[in-house]
Amino acid sequence: MTGGGRLARRLATGLVALAAGYAGLAGSPARATPLSLSPIPPLHHGSPDMPPAVAPSTPAVAPSAPAIARPTDSAPLTSAIPPARNPSPPPLSQPALQPSPEAPLASLIPPPRPRTLLASFVAPAPAPTAPPDPTQGALCGDPALGGHPVATIRSATRGCGLVGGVEITRIAGLALSQPALVDCPTALSLSRWTQTVLLPSARNLNLGIAGLELADSYACRPRNNVPGSKISEHGRGAAIDIAGITLKNGDSISVLDDWNRGRKGLLLATIRRAACGLFTTVLGPGSDRFHRGHLHFDTARGRGPYCR
Repeated sequence: MTGGGRLARRLATGLVALAAGYAGLAGSPARATPLSLSPIPPLHHGSPDMPPAVAPSTPAVAPSAPAIARPTDSAPLTSAIPPARNPSPPPLSQPALQPSPEAPLASLIPPPRPRTLLASFVAPAPAPTAPPDPTQGALCGDPALGGHPVATIRSATRGCGLVGGVEITRIAGLALSQPALVDCPTALSLSRWTQTVLLPSARNLNLGIAGLELADSYACRPRNNVPGSKISEHGRGAAIDIAGITLKNGDSISVLDDWNRGRKGLLLATIRRAACGLFTTVLGPGSDRFHRGHLHFDTARGRGPYCR
């Protein structure tokens, strides 16, 4: 046989062997996984001291369990719990919105709850009201004075007249025998004298006062009714003359008749002496012959007290 024939025969034999091997691979059953590669460890029969029935040629390698983070003293417990997955992730076309690290912290704090609902159930507190002013509407601002204002009195006589005058009918509950026409400074001084001098002094002597006997108030005339003298303080509404006191028991005290006589004289001397300072001028029995029958009180301006 020639050399070319032998080569052809060898090629044919090789092709046949190759085809047979390919057919054997295609039709052969799948090989079982070697024991050494199985994730399940071999079973031990009998006691734990007995050797396994089949010793694997290669030690089995069990798949390692995923490591579980455990809390430590330095990390909070919640750090070991994996965050919950979003059951409905945003579409792939739109990236999930995350707060920017540059965003202010206030943007992550919810706004305060409105108080309008609570306010609708709370009744508003009543506005504080000022206490009533007892002097409002009172004569000369003194609630102890009873009477009414009078119109301005003008006179042709120089130095006479009354501006801002009042007509008093009662003082601290005491009735006046006739209305007293005076200005407000004199009316206020008379009210203070009645409340702080006359009534307390009468109580100390067990005398109840019911009223005052007046001799004069506003009158455009010269002093002591002497022609050619200066205009009296009566001509300006700044003077009052008291001739006596009416008692609650019906009796009375007269300046002319009871001066220096018993309890009545003592009361007259006390109220005259204590009037000095409340009034600018205080005159009475012993001052001169013109004042032996009454007490003269006035609020003359421009000079110091004159008490005799």
